[in-house]
Amino acid sequence: MADKNDSIITIEDGIEAFSNGRVTKRKVFRYKGLILFALGVAAYFLQFFDKEDGALTIFLLIVGQFFGVVGLLIFLARKDRFFYDGKPMKMREFLFDSERFDDIMHLYNDGKFSEMLDVSRSSASKMKLKVLYATDYSVAFSQIYNFVGYDFVPAEQIRVHEKAQCNNLNSLVISY
Repeated sequence: MADKNDSIITIEDGIEAFSNGRVTKRKVFRYKGLILFALGVAAYFLQFFDKEDGALTIFLLIVGQFFGVVGLLIFLARKDRFFYDGKPMKMREFLFDSERFDDIMHLYNDGKFSEMLDVSRSSASKMKLKVLYATDYSVAFSQIYNFVGYDFVPAEQIRVHEKAQCNNLNSLVISY
């Protein structure tokens, strides 16, 4: 027998289709990693110009290898970023106490995000709200998750929130 949640896709996987192509997901180029890698390579090769082969040589060798490896890891570990009509978006997760599921769902259905601040929060909770919002709060997408087994699974479909509800969302994002 299929579970109800099997047909609900997560916000990360379904946002592009749900938004009718207005939200795009792409990997962002990480300049910091490339700069650290270049500094590491430069420090590594500078150690060859030290005539005394002393502490400076060892320091440049260690720093060069460290910056090179860390810079390469940062550069290769690019994250997926979401954009709404070219504007950057941010993803936030809010954990709530699952014993107050009815209260949270009532506030969520009414779009009263600012009142969710009064609901108890816990890091060991079994209910999560994921919100993907434009940085100018012009639009937001949200989804409620429940903890089932060993992972959070979607309890609701993705919802879109327009400018009026995003003002309530702003107070939740800032205060959480």
